[in-house]
Amino acid sequence: MQEAPLLEKLDWCFTSEDWTNKYPSTFAIPLAKTVSDHVPIKIQIESSIPRANIFRFENFWLEHHQFKEVVSSIWSQEVEASDSAKVIATKFKRPRKGLKNWAKNLSDLRKIIADTNFMILCYDIIKEFRLLYVEEHNARNILKAKATIKFRNNSISMIKDEQGHEHHGHKAKAAILFRAFKERMGTAAPTSNLLNLHQLLQPMEDLTELEVPFTKEEIDNVIKNMPADKSPGPDGFNATFLKSCWDIIAPDF
Repeated sequence: MQEAPLLEKLDWCFTSEDWTNKYPSTFAIPLAKTVSDHVPIKIQIESSIPRANIFRFENFWLEHHQFKEVVSSIWSQEVEASDSAKVIATKFKRPRKGLKNWAKNLSDLRKIIADTNFMILCYDIIKEFRLLYVEEHNARNILKAKATIKFRNNSISMIKDEQGHEHHGHKAKAAILFRAFKERMGTAAPTSNLLNLHQLLQPMEDLTELEVPFTKEEIDNVIKNMPADKSPGPDGFNATFLKSCWDIIAPDF
């Protein structure tokens, strides 16, 4: 990543005879240097296994001005079922298909990311033959800044050691984490139950409250207190979708 870099081939890929015989169509593809000066290598294995058509809700859809209108129009369609659980299950199936078709007209983030990485790779290849012009150098820096936003969000910038000193270097942070896990492995602390269960678990003669239907306030509080940054459920929707569209789907619940 220097103006006049010293070029040397340092990356090698090793495989075994068994792997080559079992997966003959294996490719080692160098990618763009979007984060550091090391070339990431993607191992691509050709397979006849079909790709699963999985729906995943994208949070950036919420920022589109048509999103709530699309969800409302899909959710409000009539369902021929008397059981309330079947009604909700059917209504959650429809937005998956509808939102996927609607999102096809939006910006394809995967394609944008792939195009960004491809342009960085082009600049890297050009730099192996000549120095980049000022315009090319600035353009690559802009593309790298966009490509590394997610990397910076997912990285640990600083760790404090046992004495409270801050460390920003990779080796120092790795050493602190190694010591922490090494001290935990193979050690056990005695535990004791300090709860007085006889006092906490008082016998109840009247259990009619257990049969009382849930109130709207209880259901609203559950949705309100759900963490929004957790993984989506089997249907592909996360808590962010429930919170944002609760005014639309709440009556069915």
